[in-house]
Amino acid sequence: MKKKLLTLLAIGTFIAANPAAAEDSKYSQGVFIINEDWYGTNSSSVNFLDDNGEWSYRVFQTENPGMELGCTAEAGQIYGGKFFIMAKQPDGIKVKGGRLTVCDASTMKALKQFPELGGADGRGFLGVDEHKGYVGTTNGIYVLDIDALEISGSVKNSGGTEIYAGEIGNMVRVNDYVFAIHRDDDLLVIDPTSDTVLKVLSAPDNMDLGSIVLSKDGTLWCSLIANGNAANSLWKINPATLETEVVALPDGIYGPANSWYAWTPDAFCASTQNNVLYWNGGASSWTSGYMIFKYDIDTNTATKIVDIQSEGWQIYGCSMRVDPISDEIYATLNKNWSNEYITRIYNADGEKVKECALEANYWFPAQPVFPDNEEPTVKDLGVQKASASEETTISLKDWASDADNLSAAIVKTVIGTGSDAFTAKISNGDLVITPVSVSEGLTSNVDIKVNSNGKIINSSITIEFGKASSVEASTAAEVSVKTLGGKAIRIANAAGKLVEVYNFAGAVVASFTATSDSQVATLDVNAGVYIVKVAGTTHKTIVK
Repeated sequence: MKKKLLTLLAIGTFIAANPAAAEDSKYSQGVFIINEDWYGTNSSSVNFLDDNGEWSYRVFQTENPGMELGCTAEAGQIYGGKFFIMAKQPDGIKVKGGRLTVCDASTMKALKQFPELGGADGRGFLGVDEHKGYVGTTNGIYVLDIDALEISGSVKNSGGTEIYAGEIGNMVRVNDYVFAIHRDDDLLVIDPTSDTVLKVLSAPDNMDLGSIVLSKDGTLWCSLIANGNAANSLWKINPATLETEVVALPDGIYGPANSWYAWTPDAFCASTQNNVLYWNGGASSWTSGYMIFKYDIDTNTATKIVDIQSEGWQIYGCSMRVDPISDEIYATLNKNWSNEYITRIYNADGEKVKECALEANYWFPAQPVFPDNEEPTVKDLGVQKASASEETTISLKDWASDADNLSAAIVKTVIGTGSDAFTAKISNGDLVITPVSVSEGLTSNVDIKVNSNGKIINSSITIEFGKASSVEASTAAEVSVKTLGGKAIRIANAAGKLVEVYNFAGAVVASFTATSDSQVATLDVNAGVYIVKVAGTTHKTIVK
């Protein structure tokens, strides 16, 4: 780990702007496309494609006359109603722009620009909580005070001793940690409360890391680089335990293309609606724009769903993402390195739905960014049982949800309790109750803040304290089913429960009672996809 701290130098310029009115939503129904644009001729730009297939070009310049973005914009995030746009350099063609530009996401009116980030080039942005964001650069991570729109510090030990040695790639927050790809130090595990690197996870032997994404089931996935090209495997990480696993891809399936040679966020992305990953890939990083691959995590199945090489089109850079509502894939394609571009929309199986041609220009599109229109919601959990004498963990999985965000990406925080007789905290996304001086029969509440992509709601969960034996239902570990390969499956946390296996015709083809909490069973069935039902839960498994 490099020990140099970042110089706390980041210059920003405020721009007078009025907050967006609630009815002003001209940029709410569609998708933004951040563009590198025509280097040397135009500054970077953002186009907006509405749901009717109509383009609005260079919307930042339109909404902010006389202003420009920086040069070679690659990444952005809409968080808490603001659009954070990252460019590598501030140099505009007409006027100086920003390495970081902050806009109102509804109106695209500029709120502030940061031409300088301690002398480093811009990379990516991550909203950490409603008050804080992480700004990735070529020399570590800066901390942005979102309320004041000021750089307030840095993540300690995230930089390097030389330019690009501390280069930061994609960043993801999951529950207690932020995970950041570091060009030299692989994967940084960061405490977002103290802005400190807690641990460094090294890539598998003889490999480097490309980018990182969060899947619907709450698992982290990294793309891998071997000998300068994409490896035919993925790196799976449990964000709670930090356990890792290399998942091999079958022959004929290229791994996600990487882009450290000229950094972009990559086209590696996840569906919000299904437990599925998508990416583009090819034999080398220079021939990776013709094919799109889909990986079904639940069935451990990877398939090629798009091949456009014969059409003369190719995906440029990282210009592919999945619509969080429709689950359609948006990819911007270029024809033979000309100024001819289209944005093509595919369904989840790679079938073409629609395509929208752009006006002629060397757009060099970067990242699609979808508006954040939905608010988080929570379920009514009723009264939850807790022990009056022992620590109790209450699962909050899927308690909070958001129609256009992953539930696994929602951050929960305890903001108070109704009694001093116990303490409460969130750990790995679940509620942990610790009695201090609790009497059996006490009923109280825990107030929890829910943050989904910077949007906040507060809610309460009612807790009733009793004997330890009365809280079995609340503290029981979650049932899971894992395919081990061949016809073997492992059923966890289901001792004494009936296990039933159904084929896709709905017929029961196997049933038994699990005798342990780590039951391994070999199914006497033909190869295919089956549904396993146990303890009121259903799981899909594949038998080979």
